[in-house]
Amino acid sequence: MSKSHGRFLGISTHGAQPDWQAHVAEGRERWRSRQAAAVVRDVPQEAARVLPELGYTVEPPDPVPSFSVKALRTGSRSGNAGSLSYWSGS
Repeated sequence: MSKSHGRFLGISTHGAQPDWQAHVAEGRERWRSRQAAAVVRDVPQEAARVLPELGYTVEPPDPVPSFSVKALRTGSRSGNAGSLSYWSGS
């Protein structure tokens, strides 16, 4: 719905702080940055494939480590996707 209706994602914005949209945008930016970093850690070979398309120079380590698709299939690099420490990054 549009802002003129006083709702955002089905939530009333009546009484909200004037800068609530900036806070939502900042939170989304932080979340997307964390997700991008997690994906790069999970599948660095994809990052190495895409970055040159954006003009970056990428040099693989020697020797190139082998990677498992487990993270892509389960969302977990360590097999404990349900643990708080996995999701919080600690």
